[in-house]
Amino acid sequence: MRKLIGELRGDVTIVASTYNRAPVLSRALRTVLKQTHRNWRALIIGDQCDQETADCVAAFQDPRLRFINLPERFGEQSGPNSVGMALADTPYIAFLNHDDLWLPDHLSNALKALKVSRAELVWSQAAIFTGRGPRDDRPYFVHCTPPGRNLDAAFDAPFFYGEPISCWVGRTDLFRRIGPMTPAADVDGTSLQDYCKRLNQAGVRLKALDDITVLKDQMRLRPPVYAHDGTYAERWTRMIENGETDAIRSEIDEDVWLANLLGETDRFEPPSPPDQSTQLARVARESGIDLNRALIKARGSKLDMLGRVVTHRTGQSVARQAELAAMIDHARAML
Repeated sequence: MRKLIGELRGDVTIVASTYNRAPVLSRALRTVLKQTHRNWRALIIGDQCDQETADCVAAFQDPRLRFINLPERFGEQSGPNSVGMALADTPYIAFLNHDDLWLPDHLSNALKALKVSRAELVWSQAAIFTGRGPRDDRPYFVHCTPPGRNLDAAFDAPFFYGEPISCWVGRTDLFRRIGPMTPAADVDGTSLQDYCKRLNQAGVRLKALDDITVLKDQMRLRPPVYAHDGTYAERWTRMIENGETDAIRSEIDEDVWLANLLGETDRFEPPSPPDQSTQLARVARESGIDLNRALIKARGSKLDMLGRVVTHRTGQSVARQAELAAMIDHARAML
């Protein structure tokens, strides 16, 4: 019995936050089930989801997949991700966006890097696919996250520099030390960007891997985005299930080569030459004081990326976010 409990707990907790996109979530979980590293459990944290989401997880009939539906909405990923971090009782935590896909060696590569290095956090590389570009027969890989990413650059790089969180695998004690993610409504930029800055200020040891093990969805869809069932990613999901990883990587190489040729890639690097934003970033990096955030609040403006993103993606608004402590208590009671 004790061995069975240990096997169900695994050595890595996968935290996947989700909201009412069951067909998309199903594809993401199908790629979890194809991981070569099998000793995991997944906590799918629903942001007050509908019954279809619960049925989606239950249909897999895999005890390692646990769906925990929160009774109140956060309206963004930072809340459910923080709940999942609080519930993890394994040595490692991995994150997965509900619309991203993992190649089969994602967990094995990241865990090996963590175990043989002094790193506390590993970032793999992601290939980002989109609906724009010269192809009209399928989505198109327009760029990849750059190798050698570091936490120091998060202060003046584009806000998406640390994305996607689906690339992140780290030690659980690290996330305990840094604490929960700050809600998007309370940061200048995104919660993930803010978390990168906090990791940097804490002196966290990050290792950036060269391998592409994540496929990130960045489709240009008409709002509400969540109304789309994401069938464009089904072909890649089946290729992952059929062991055609090399074919996917070859496709990525060809697409990104063409995107570079046509000048369609997005820049992850910090801006140059220095401007006011990079000067403010330098102050934040060296002192921990976010002057840009202070200036926005002093002008009476709202740090409301949350409101804009939620409305675009779901067609809904969130008047008030759930209280994190209460949601953690609720989730613990469901385990």
